[in-house]
Amino acid sequence: MIRSYQLLHNTKTTGHEIRSYQLLHNTKTEGHEIRSYQLLHNTKTTGHEMIRSYQLLHNTKTTGHEIRSYQLLHDTKTEGHEMRSYQLLHNTKTTRHNINSYQLLYETKTEGHEIRSYQLLHDTKTTGHNIRFYQLLYDTKTEGHVIRSY
Repeated sequence: MIRSYQLLHNTKTTGHEIRSYQLLHNTKTEGHEIRSYQLLHNTKTTGHEMIRSYQLLHNTKTTGHEIRSYQLLHDTKTEGHEMRSYQLLHNTKTTRHNINSYQLLYETKTEGHEIRSYQLLHDTKTTGHNIRFYQLLYDTKTEGHVIRSY
């Protein structure tokens, strides 16, 4: 793991830690993952709430033959709850001959529930000699239930 970054502010109190910094480069070779991004804000309190607002500029994963390049705009995490709002610009998967290029607009995760609303711009599948081009507008997943409208 190789990291090169600027730690702008680091304020520590008893049981509390607040950091605001820019993480300029983060290169991980473990598991064949390379990331280069700016981490703008990271606020941690004692064991329950963590709020992050940052831009994830480049994320290249070769594990499982998957390449992603996107901007992660907002990431808010609380205890047992996770809310994300971001644009996934390019997602190319060569595993099982699948290529995706789409924008993932909203992803809201709660305990045991997952709700997604996004546009799937291009989906080309060569597995079984099938080619598709469509927009996947809503993907709602609950416990033991999958509802799709596209």
